Amino acid sequence: MMGGQNRLPGADHRALLVALLLGLLPQVAQAANCTYREDYLGQFRASDGTLCRIDSLGRLKCRGESTPPTVLGNK
Repeated sequence: MMGGQNRLPGADHRALLVALLLGLLPQVAQAANCTYREDYLGQFRASDGTLCRIDSLGRLKCRGESTPPTVLGNK
């Protein structure tokens, strides 16, 4: 063993892979169920980047990957 380390070769890589997977799994789950926030312009921004706004006729217009929840359509 080099430097008095008792680790197996590749243990650092496995630990890094586990840490990355644990960090990415919540993002995958969140992409299916986005969180919307209203910004200072009155537009709704989703956590996945989708942008929704209400036009002058009161219709909800969205650009992005996710579909807005029905709550935004009632606003």
